[in-house]
Amino acid sequence: MPSARPDLASKSSRVVAYAFDAVMVGLAYVFVEYAGENVSARFDNPAIYALLFFAYQLAFLQWNDGTSFGKSLRSICVISYAGTKITSNQAVVRAALLTVPFALFSAQAPLAAVFSFYRDAQFLAILLGFLWLLLELFLVESGAVPRSLTDRLARSLVVNIPPPQPHRAPAVPMYSATDAEFGPQPKGKPPEHEDGAA
Repeated sequence: MPSARPDLASKSSRVVAYAFDAVMVGLAYVFVEYAGENVSARFDNPAIYALLFFAYQLAFLQWNDGTSFGKSLRSICVISYAGTKITSNQAVVRAALLTVPFALFSAQAPLAAVFSFYRDAQFLAILLGFLWLLLELFLVESGAVPRSLTDRLARSLVVNIPPPQPHRAPAVPMYSATDAEFGPQPKGKPPEHEDGAA
């Protein structure tokens, strides 16, 4: 169902932007893991990815007017529900909520320890992470103003960035009696040159 608000970003644009941002953070995670191997440190914990994703989202929300690499690819950005720039508190809440699925994915070992009586407890974290993502997608399509759970809790909107408007110059030269810097106003047509004339 199309949104009654054409300024709001489409679900497909939001999904593509989110996936692109997840890949960008994945590349940063590989770099951090490789750098850790060079200094004999261990950074292959999945929780590192969740921390990187949180930092990535927070940085772009706070210092790039709500436009991450993925969002700029789809020409969308995050603003406050009031229509203003997103505040620092909203940026922290939104970044944390966007990180929830990755935090759940990395919580397999702690959940397995807590629910040791349940043989497949580690898969509970994966299930909860996917349910969170499905709830986000479902809510983007529902309501008078389609907003994900993250949008609702952070009081934000994801909107389309309007295309830049070109500056249009006048079609003909404009002269007036006071345009002294342009010299005298032209009178009549310029003389036509005959063929072969120098």
